[in-house]
Amino acid sequence: MVNICEITIGKFVFHNVNHVHIESSRRKLGDECVITLPRRYESKSLAKEIKEGDQVIVKLGYQESGLVTEFIGYVNIIGCNTPVEISCEDEVYNLKRTMAKPHSWSSISLKDLLKYMMPSINAEVPDMTLSPFYIKGELNVAAALEKIRDDYGLDIYFRDGNLFAGMAYSEKAMTVIDPIIYYLKWTGKTNVIKNDLEFRRADSFRIKLKAVSMLPNNKVIKYECGDLDGEIRTIHHYNKTLAELKILADEDLKNFKYDGYKGKFQTFGNPISRQGMIADLTEEGFEEKNGRYFIDKVTVDFGLNGYRRENELGRMAS
Repeated sequence: MVNICEITIGKFVFHNVNHVHIESSRRKLGDECVITLPRRYESKSLAKEIKEGDQVIVKLGYQESGLVTEFIGYVNIIGCNTPVEISCEDEVYNLKRTMAKPHSWSSISLKDLLKYMMPSINAEVPDMTLSPFYIKGELNVAAALEKIRDDYGLDIYFRDGNLFAGMAYSEKAMTVIDPIIYYLKWTGKTNVIKNDLEFRRADSFRIKLKAVSMLPNNKVIKYECGDLDGEIRTIHHYNKTLAELKILADEDLKNFKYDGYKGKFQTFGNPISRQGMIADLTEEGFEEKNGRYFIDKVTVDFGLNGYRRENELGRMAS
């Protein structure tokens, strides 16, 4: 397979690069991309010609299957070394440079709050009421989103210019897509280059689960279960009673204690995976190990050493 690319940075379009590195994670507000280029291009100094804020569009692929848009964003930092590294951010770049207007509400829905801060943003948002809620002065919109994410235990991130805000592993737009089948070991079908996966039994997981229910009036109900000496995992729910929270927590604990894989694995550029999608792992002769997992993080590398994609697994999917 022949690697191809089309990378637009401001007024420049590149069809050859030293390296591209992209990271996308449900744990981060936005995607990040680093593009490594020769310092000079067509007798011009790229470090001088490329400006902070220039729009960036990264398309990668194979000659046989065509280009796929892997990243859209803006130049954030221009390196001073040779070759030159161009660090980029997606829509978060603009949010870091937009101040959130200070305001307080006795009660406001999450959807209306996001519209207040980002009137033009398309967002998939759960039905949640925050009361009371206030935005302090001298806080940019990105920092305000991170505060909401941390205080309410939400996943908040951008994908394709749209904002997702909701409970972890609940994004319908991705879970309805057919899982990507990865053949760890299968005669004639293997599409995994290498893996750093560990198959673990449920009884080997030591997990202490902290379940939190945020009520519409901002009061919090807490419940703990699992192993007292286990690795702490916190799961947030919205507007659940203590009885409901106990049932949900026991079910969540099962999702963390399972017979299955943990870790990450590397593939070629295709098939295209995005964080939030589901990976269906299968292995010839060991069908009892087959299972489906959410993809928590995707790292893409493209350059002289090929086009590779690394998927990091989250919890098991139903």
